[in-house]
Amino acid sequence: MGDNIHQVIPPHPVSLLQGIELMKSLGIFPEEFRIICVNVRRKSFGGRISEEVIRGMEIVKEIVMEEIAYEFGEGNS
Repeated sequence: MGDNIHQVIPPHPVSLLQGIELMKSLGIFPEEFRIICVNVRRKSFGGRISEEVIRGMEIVKEIVMEEIAYEFGEGNS
């Protein structure tokens, strides 16, 4: 279906964009997330997605999913 992000991290009921919105609404905005957003914006204007951006988005998804799991008491710890 073209949803390659799930190849990196198992499917989750919350999409990446919903997760980002949830993070913002909860006031969760890690520095790494900010840096990645800036990098994605800069590189996306070149019309090509670099490996760095792909890795960055994988990290964002991991952060989002960890925060969501923690918020809803589903964390591993």
